[in-house]
Amino acid sequence: MTKNNHPEELNTITQSLDEARIAHVRWLNDLNKQIIFKIPIDSFARKHTECYLGKWLALVKPNKIFNNEDCQKLQTIHINLHNQANRLLDLAFTGQSITSNEYELFISTVNDVMRSIEHIQYALHTFNLSLDNLTQLPNRTLLLFMLKKEHAKFERSTLKSKHCIAFVDIDRFKNINDTHGHHAGDIVLKKVAEKLTSCMREGDVVGRYGGDEFLFYLSDVSVQKATTIFERIRSEIENLDITIQTKTTVCVTISIGITTFLPGNSLHEIINCADKAMYFSKTKGRNKVHIYKATSGNS
Repeated sequence: MTKNNHPEELNTITQSLDEARIAHVRWLNDLNKQIIFKIPIDSFARKHTECYLGKWLALVKPNKIFNNEDCQKLQTIHINLHNQANRLLDLAFTGQSITSNEYELFISTVNDVMRSIEHIQYALHTFNLSLDNLTQLPNRTLLLFMLKKEHAKFERSTLKSKHCIAFVDIDRFKNINDTHGHHAGDIVLKKVAEKLTSCMREGDVVGRYGGDEFLFYLSDVSVQKATTIFERIRSEIENLDITIQTKTTVCVTISIGITTFLPGNSLHEIINCADKAMYFSKTKGRNKVHIYKATSGNS
């Protein structure tokens, strides 16, 4: 999951965008009525900021699902669409002829807007399909896709900002399943996922890597700061009383391994370093945070 991308928020974004698409079809119908019958519709949105789609673009912030380029492209086309619509209306209301080229250009822009909306809708739909059913975090496929994008940006950057990856594993998770049943294990997984999500900052990414393992990407943070963050998370999870059935609670702990992005190290190598650090935490008694000190280009 990414910051501000909780499932209910994603559903709201998806639904509101679909409503904007439908509203724009109605907007187009109203435009054609005015052109044909030469009668203004008072509620018709001439300004691009006043129609449903324009309001959606003003409220929805770009994120790791659909990026700033997607939103800017749609906004540019949308502004152009309204400018062309105003031109057609002005011609119609002043008794001037609309050429076929002008109208065909407008229809082409309408189609561009719809394609741009569909592109964002597809990204949202794909993201929702790539969420883990239990925790509602990105599944392994989506998680690695998102991390590859962050790693590629890191490798391209000349600034080389500090970023970290943490490998999080629930201690003795099999014992929970064996003792209390898999339903209890599911509850524990969801509670740990909720705690990890609640500790995210803007730009962070967390997902379910598999089983009882999670990967947490921390953007623009030193390994020292990351350690402080995860010591707090470790402590908070340790103090959770997780209710698994009436009058029955369990306490869980997590082992965490942290490593930092270094130039020349592949994402696979970085994840392996975090994994090694996590296993070191296990060997030292579990419920610990350990740092793997990788070397650049040789993890």
